[in-house]
Amino acid sequence: MVQKERPGRGPGSRLSEAVRQGRERAEARRYKNGGRQPWAARKIAVGIVIALICYVYYVYVARFCVPMIRKEGRALGGRPLGIALLVVFNVLWFMFIWTYATVVLVSPGYASHHTEQCSLPVQSPPSHHHYPPSPTDSEDHGNLISGRPYENDHYPRPIRLESRDEQVRPTDAIPAVASRKALREPPAAHLRGGEPGQSSGPPPSMNDDLPPPAFSRHPPTHPVLAPEYRYCSRDGIVKPPRTHHCRACGTCVLKYDHHCPWIGQCVGMWNHKFFINFLMWSSTFTLYVFLSVLILLARRSPASPDPQHIVIIALAGFFAIFTTTLFLTQSHLVLLNMTTVEQLHAQRMHEREKAILSDLIPCPCTGLCGGGSGRRWEEGMPDVAKQVTPCGVVVERKRIKEQWNVEWGKVEKEGNLWWSGSQRENWEQVMGRNPFGWFLPIGRSLGDGLSFTQNPRFDEQGRWRRRREWPAETASFSLPTELYLELFAHLPLKALIDSRAVCHQWCNIVPTADIPPARRLLLDLYLKLTDDKYFYLPRPRG
Repeated sequence: MVQKERPGRGPGSRLSEAVRQGRERAEARRYKNGGRQPWAARKIAVGIVIALICYVYYVYVARFCVPMIRKEGRALGGRPLGIALLVVFNVLWFMFIWTYATVVLVSPGYASHHTEQCSLPVQSPPSHHHYPPSPTDSEDHGNLISGRPYENDHYPRPIRLESRDEQVRPTDAIPAVASRKALREPPAAHLRGGEPGQSSGPPPSMNDDLPPPAFSRHPPTHPVLAPEYRYCSRDGIVKPPRTHHCRACGTCVLKYDHHCPWIGQCVGMWNHKFFINFLMWSSTFTLYVFLSVLILLARRSPASPDPQHIVIIALAGFFAIFTTTLFLTQSHLVLLNMTTVEQLHAQRMHEREKAILSDLIPCPCTGLCGGGSGRRWEEGMPDVAKQVTPCGVVVERKRIKEQWNVEWGKVEKEGNLWWSGSQRENWEQVMGRNPFGWFLPIGRSLGDGLSFTQNPRFDEQGRWRRRREWPAETASFSLPTELYLELFAHLPLKALIDSRAVCHQWCNIVPTADIPPARRLLLDLYLKLTDDKYFYLPRPRG
């Protein structure tokens, strides 16, 4: 009599149980080692790179250049060409090896070597503010410098007129546009956690006495530079600015950019410069190998090409695309004085603003705004958006985004906590002031990795301020921008969404008669000369 196996006791179940137990043992060993990966797992890619570079050297020299120098029948060129290709190849190969060895051997810098362990600092924020708790597991994307994660953000909710703070000016958020959709409750997907100070009751109705809904840029208000927000519970230290905890290395890295498996460690404060040098020479080396072999092979068109040539063409082409793209991306971030982690937070902020603009001015298209027959897709859309043609949606969204930049500045520059105001200075902070160090793995980055010059457009706690709150030395504008700010700050305006004057009345700040005649004449003349269809000066009130 065959005995049936009980449910859950089959071979598949036993295999799953064994895999689960093995995973638990691996996690326990990793936790015992501080959460870091084993040394062999972190360095295996370095061995792969060394093997590949040795293989490429063998194929290019022994099977590509030497036959040309010896004038063999299977050669793809003459002796002079073979010698020239071999000399250039050896120079580039040497630079590749030199820069790669430097970036692998130089430590990125660890915060535990400069900071003593301590307990979690006691939070003591002002009573009228509420900040979210400090992250307890500060890993690859630890503290938020350029904005909170997109998933934790939601759209601003309108505040009743009688409960509005007296210090808040109606022009603090621009533009104010009438939107029936904006007055409704945000989708449930955006309400993962309630925001302090906002009621959890039903949404206000259209009949309530509400100010115009404020669709504007909403940077994070929590103090990212406060000690309690920089505390790492794994290492038990208060991390220096721009320091993050790496899960693979199991420690906090100074000026953490990212963990690169190809070099077996993180890219941080002390090896970021050498990483840029390596990307520059590796992209040059791989492009040279790819183009030289491909061009000669295509020109000669042998009946039976060497398979090894095909292999190094594929390898060099793949890594040329990879390293060149990474080099351009890293160079762009260096010019902005941003790390990869900080750029990801700025990207999340752009995504959040894109979602807000899509909600403010949706595309008037049945396929995007809902199905149904007739014009049911218009139900629930803002009155202003119904007047915008599909071709004007992008223009209106761009116009509103430009106004946010006027009020706050650009996210990657004025909104970057570490932007110095000069691309040359940003470049020298990483690559050094010696021009030879920009191309060779010599010298070092500026600074100590423990403190950085802060953007004066942020307060002491790392909160982004509006342009009107910036120091005087940073608030220099061109004439049109200054006039726009003058309009936003002092005049009772009507925001014209299109040329048909479908508008919403803004709240009056000061009577028009209080503006000096010379200033009013200048503003009036500017608007007439530019033929501005978006803003105009109302007549003085009688």
